[in-house]
Amino acid sequence: MKLYREIENEMVLATVLEMIKKTQKHLIVSKQEGENHKVKPNEEYYKILQLLSRKGIKISRYFFGSQKGFAQEQSANPDIENIYGGMAEEYQRLILVDGKKSMTKIGSQFVYSENPLWINMLKQSLPK
Repeated sequence: MKLYREIENEMVLATVLEMIKKTQKHLIVSKQEGENHKVKPNEEYYKILQLLSRKGIKISRYFFGSQKGFAQEQSANPDIENIYGGMAEEYQRLILVDGKKSMTKIGSQFVYSENPLWINMLKQSLPK
């Protein structure tokens, strides 16, 4: 039984957008300090996040990096729940939608899953 399916690099953004559009209750994402230089979500991504926030959908962002970077992230994004996840070395790229859909990265491969075992493992890996 396979717990996830691999996502081709050219389909990552489309998959992320499709996932977050379907969020009904809670969106969990992770962010590594300085990753905006490597990963550039498009304007649609940010518009969807704003729409979700206006609808009252809970958005939690786990930030990995320096405490100073975390403080900047909190002040730049006061409408979402910012959670300090630890130093950048502990970072795991992650999106969880309503505890039912996930996307993460294993090495250089993005993977998608709706398997409850996989999602539970991802939830368990989140800093408390």
